Amino acid sequence: MADPPPSSEAPPPPNQLQTPAQQLASQHTPALAPTQVETAPEPIVTAESLVDSVGETTTQPAPTTAAPFQPVGSSTPPVPLDPSGTRPASVAEQQAPPVTISDATRAPSASLAPPMASTASEATPPSSEGLGARRRSVTSFSIPPQLIKPGVEMLKVSRKSARRVKPRKMWLEVGSDTPEDGEMGLEVGFGMVGGQDVRLCWEKNGLGIGLSLKKEASVPLSRIKDLRFGTQGSPYRTSLQISKEVEPRWITVIYTVPPSSRQVLNSAVNYKLVHFIAPTVELVELWKTTLERFKEGRVAKGVAAGELPHEEQEVPVEEQKRVVKEAEVHQLCARLGVGMGRAEVSAAFRKTAAPRDYLDFPAFQEFVKLLKRREEVEEIFRAVVGPAGAFTEEAWGAFLRGIQQLTINPDALTKSFLKYADRQTKRITLDGFGSYLMSSDNAALREEADQDMTRPISEYFISSSHNTYLVGNQFQGESTVEGYIRALQQGCRCVELDVWDGDDGIPIVTHGLTLTSKISVRQVLEAIAQYAFLASPYPVLLSMEVHCSIEQQDKLVEIMKTTLGERLVTKRVDELEGEVEKLPSPTELKGKILLKAKNKFVTTSNANGFPVALESSHDPSSSNESSSTSSDSDLKKVFRAVRQGVTSRPSMGSRSSRSSSSSTSTLSRSPGTSPTGNAFFATQNNRLSATVATSPPPLGAPLPPPPKEGAQSAALLSLLVYTVGVKARGFNKKETYAPTHVISVGEGSLTKMIKDEGARQDFVAHNRGHLTRAYPKGSRLTSSNYAPHHMWAVGVQMVALNWQTFDVGMELNVAMFARAARSGYVLKPELLRKKGAEKDKSALIRSERYIFELEIISAQQLPRPRDPSSSNEADVAPVDPFIEVSLYQPGLIAPIKKRTKVVMGNAFNPIFKSTFSIPFSCHPSPGMLDLVFLRLEVLNARGNIKSAQSEEGKGDFDFLGAYAISVGALLPGYRHVPLYDAFGDQHLFSTVFIKSTVVPTHSVG
Repeated sequence: MADPPPSSEAPPPPNQLQTPAQQLASQHTPALAPTQVETAPEPIVTAESLVDSVGETTTQPAPTTAAPFQPVGSSTPPVPLDPSGTRPASVAEQQAPPVTISDATRAPSASLAPPMASTASEATPPSSEGLGARRRSVTSFSIPPQLIKPGVEMLKVSRKSARRVKPRKMWLEVGSDTPEDGEMGLEVGFGMVGGQDVRLCWEKNGLGIGLSLKKEASVPLSRIKDLRFGTQGSPYRTSLQISKEVEPRWITVIYTVPPSSRQVLNSAVNYKLVHFIAPTVELVELWKTTLERFKEGRVAKGVAAGELPHEEQEVPVEEQKRVVKEAEVHQLCARLGVGMGRAEVSAAFRKTAAPRDYLDFPAFQEFVKLLKRREEVEEIFRAVVGPAGAFTEEAWGAFLRGIQQLTINPDALTKSFLKYADRQTKRITLDGFGSYLMSSDNAALREEADQDMTRPISEYFISSSHNTYLVGNQFQGESTVEGYIRALQQGCRCVELDVWDGDDGIPIVTHGLTLTSKISVRQVLEAIAQYAFLASPYPVLLSMEVHCSIEQQDKLVEIMKTTLGERLVTKRVDELEGEVEKLPSPTELKGKILLKAKNKFVTTSNANGFPVALESSHDPSSSNESSSTSSDSDLKKVFRAVRQGVTSRPSMGSRSSRSSSSSTSTLSRSPGTSPTGNAFFATQNNRLSATVATSPPPLGAPLPPPPKEGAQSAALLSLLVYTVGVKARGFNKKETYAPTHVISVGEGSLTKMIKDEGARQDFVAHNRGHLTRAYPKGSRLTSSNYAPHHMWAVGVQMVALNWQTFDVGMELNVAMFARAARSGYVLKPELLRKKGAEKDKSALIRSERYIFELEIISAQQLPRPRDPSSSNEADVAPVDPFIEVSLYQPGLIAPIKKRTKVVMGNAFNPIFKSTFSIPFSCHPSPGMLDLVFLRLEVLNARGNIKSAQSEEGKGDFDFLGAYAISVGALLPGYRHVPLYDAFGDQHLFSTVFIKSTVVPTHSVG
């Protein structure tokens, strides 16, 4: 675009920020050239920056998940500091212009270069009155002059270096002139803030890729997952043995790195951390304010404008003077992936530009309206309103109650109608209809924030993590407190700790007998204490495997009481004495932390629930027969085999206990029992049996001690109040478990049990009143996940997953706990909580056929990956999108899959209009549809149409985004659903437009 003659008017204040509604309205801005960093450019507004500032029907849906970065929202102006941070800035420095970055950004996954500027000296700038319109303005974020290269001097903290702390310059950069990031393997242009590649940079020493000397490191702001300032970074400071005196000046930056081809064992998301110490507290505040403003602007773009005031501001004079040539329009449409031919774009340009050969601002507004036209929405609108041409309040109520299947009272209906009705005509027109479809008032997810939280804790599904300390693979991944922080921030309520003896007398957390790193249990517990209740007020369970000596067990208890304080449950919350008859509710345990660990003294019980001793077996083959409470046993067999040079792989069917907790006191076997037999699935003639006492032990009589290597501290056992880990002994009527007994069952055992109808029914009955934890099998070395809905369907409360890997298993987990205000607790369906009047075994096997009617109508603003075949970092790959639909049902290993047609070359608004009728079976009891999941995956066919059209086609498709939701939680009718990337972060502007409903057939499934 052409710039007008210099204006004498002063530019807007550098730190002016938009309201969320204004930030939402604009999405596209070109990158500033590196040479512009040292000067103060006037606000830049181009064709790209205006695309999403025109039209009222472009309201974006509210994000369905909390943003990974939570901005403070501070608007404190930048503090003038010397680059070193040790003295006040000079007058010249204070007057240095900031770098201004227009907050008119597209989706952060699109890398857009600015169009070429054109000259139109004959254009007469229109007056503000001539524009006549008041619209959302495009204002700016600013980089304070102190943070422009060469930046400010900080202290960088390194774990690996002999010199733990080194002085390093740190700065922010726009349009980095060092596009390759050899140290981090980052893709340039992936993260766009304000439409530009804004990166956090710092000095470094050492060799980069190809042994080339690289003195700078950088990370795009969109890859930054979190920032920790001051006390928030204390877990890292203490682990690095840095003095507490620097805590107020501490900064930790957490960011993601794409996995490289060398990371064969690691399919998980890769996180890195970098730590800095600022010379002054004021400099920390400057960094905090600046970085959080950038992230705040990006996050705000996902907020639904339907819930925001309709205020608008005057268009800045500088914006009114810009003009757009036809060549720029073609370039813009190509970069956005608009599915219009060149002739169509030219025709639209000539129609709106006539009689001139350029577009001024009003003409450009009209052009963008043509560009953003939603033909499919117009078609639906005409079909619903009919000849009337608009919605009356009565017709609006019929639409909401009939097609959208909402239950709405008259007052709420009137309020909804007035919100979207045109103020002049008092009718809902096409613009209002489009705004409603995209607003949070029309969210796809059923709101269940008011669920009953007063039931016993065993009646809830609980968001759970496996080996929480790992942020990589299971064999050589890194152990860090970040795993706990990240899980707790996302609503996880059950985390795992594997505790072993530390060399200095302080217990450590690590994955035993592997190459994973170690962290102090104190650091872990401090992090848990700090982050446990930020996302949810409901109780946190510590699933702990203790492999320590008696001395370090006592030390562990001391550290737990010191760090967790009164939040640690050490006695019954009801203050009563005696045995617990019923577990407390999440409400009763609010703000509490419970320890779940194995009590090796409790091995079985008689009919009255008293613990008794088991008969010792002298059969040496039974020494490895006891079931483990962790998936480590499988992994350790492999590890030991490798160490001993054994070439044959140990069987994954049998599970041996940890070497540190193996017991010579084991269950005796009936004749014919296989050493690898499992009590869950054994036949009547092949069951594990135990010789038990027929009466309770005398009061005060000590329980038989476990073997020496399995000794347990009395102090540790005293903390097992409501969650006492015990060994599973089967679930028939002969076995009795106390309400406080918790069992842990591996993925493999559960998979086998689900196939046995009798065992499955017994297990469901057990889980109505007792807590159970499921965990992945040890052979999942890459930290992959199983599908958790099978475990939920048999009532397992704590289905533990590897949270570091955002695969299909984690997608389903996120979908399950997206409900209930993301509290980490979801009330189980009534069938899995209570025994009904019908005979239990008859009730559990009932099944009914349903038809899931689904229409994939269109998609909007799909992410466009950079073109790997181009040397230009700004080039994006052509997108030929299609959508794969998957329906996951409990009991069926493979999901039902369908595919839409492929839309060639359109990533902006591809229209599919693909309709599916998917039959499936489900128990008819209320709530059981919550355990059936729909997953939509958007893929790029890359021209491979034939393979994409086949439901079993395995072409080389690019992943663009996905979304999963429980069928029971999916509201029927027309809905827009968001898309998430491979890291689990939402594409803020990418949506899929669908229509759905579930139709019961009332026939037996």
